[in-house]
Amino acid sequence: MTIDEKLEILHDSIKSLENIALAHQGSIEDHDRRIEALIRISEENARNWEQLRREWQAYLNTIPKQ
Repeated sequence: MTIDEKLEILHDSIKSLENIALAHQGSIEDHDRRIEALIRISEENARNWEQLRREWQAYLNTIPKQ
């Protein structure tokens, strides 16, 4: 096998690894976007629950004590 043939094989291998790395990077970025979306949803849910707690407490305060 000539040096040129070996270099060609190495070049092809590097290209394959580059493609795999790019696909992996895209997967990571997609995963990060999903996590960020879940965090936003979680924060919104926490705000909604806090608002509901305040409303419920205000309602309870209107009930006459026995």
